Amino acid sequence: MAEQRVAVERMFSAIAPRYDFLNRLLSAGRDRVWRREAVRATRLPTDGQLLDVCTGTADMALEAARQFPTATIAGVDFSRPMVDLGRRKVSGAGLAGRVVLSVAPAEALPFPDGAFDAATIAFGLRNVPDRCWRSPRCAAS
Repeated sequence: MAEQRVAVERMFSAIAPRYDFLNRLLSAGRDRVWRREAVRATRLPTDGQLLDVCTGTADMALEAARQFPTATIAGVDFSRPMVDLGRRKVSGAGLAGRVVLSVAPAEALPFPDGAFDAATIAFGLRNVPDRCWRSPRCAAS
């Protein structure tokens, strides 16, 4: 699994500058609607805290900041180039105080349990090789 994770991280780091364009093109713009609906479904409380896993260039985190203007959003992704692009977008939107992005793999999040009111993961779930970390259901199998 470590080899798979490294290969996927390298691929995303390589395509980072074209990632947003590719999402729009390949989904015919539907990616924006999907994110909007996914964030709405979190029903994040006022002043809530949201974690966006596999944040990429922070589109989901930025959508959460738009929909929940008093929330705090943390985004994590294993690709430093993607996070760097996301940080530029966050800064450009004037949201650097509310949206904080970090480099971390989905399987080893740098936050304590229960730190967030809601969590999102968009297209990145397909690229997480071990989806059973710390899950009692998976431990039983």
